[in-house]
Amino acid sequence: DVQPDGAEPDLSTVAGRHRIDDIIAQHSPALIVIDNLSALVGGDAENDVEAFDPIRRWQKSLRRKQIATILAHHAGKSGDQRGHSGKEDILDWSLLLEPESERVEATGAKFKMRWKKVRRDLSFLHDLNMQLVRGDHFGKLPAWEYQTISEAVEEIVHRLKADGFSLREIIATLRDEHGIKKGVNSIRKILGENVKEHAHEYSRRA
Repeated sequence: DVQPDGAEPDLSTVAGRHRIDDIIAQHSPALIVIDNLSALVGGDAENDVEAFDPIRRWQKSLRRKQIATILAHHAGKSGDQRGHSGKEDILDWSLLLEPESERVEATGAKFKMRWKKVRRDLSFLHDLNMQLVRGDHFGKLPAWEYQTISEAVEEIVHRLKADGFSLREIIATLRDEHGIKKGVNSIRKILGENVKEHAHEYSRRA
């Protein structure tokens, strides 16, 4: 912490932004990380678009100086970001980290990483399942393991099918145990079945 008094600056105030500007002038960073927004923004800025506007203008001034900014922010109960959505207006990219429904203490951090906003057409970007694998006492270092969510869903669907699950049971398991919503046609495509061929049959049974 390079703050002279150890106190966190309030970015909703001119004085708070100037404190960060002074540090930038001293160290010339290419990237600054604001972690987290709720702790560094006071007043109504988190919930009021107009109150947040000075911070947005400040971010634009950093961009003009070719300084990238990462904002870390908490999600609300709905899963979306807390407060107003105007905080994303200036962002090029927005990522949501979702905790896994199954949390095992013996493992490291585990979550889904979803792209919520991508300003440019970057088709190579994928939502990912991320897990931090812990190191050991024999020299193994901690490392991130990842898999695209679509690949993970395919693995789960094929495993459930092999275990004798019906389509309805597969859909329910994905929804209830993994927080993934998939329809009948999506499951049939994953299994390599002809969607049109089975559409009438499933509709009649439903």
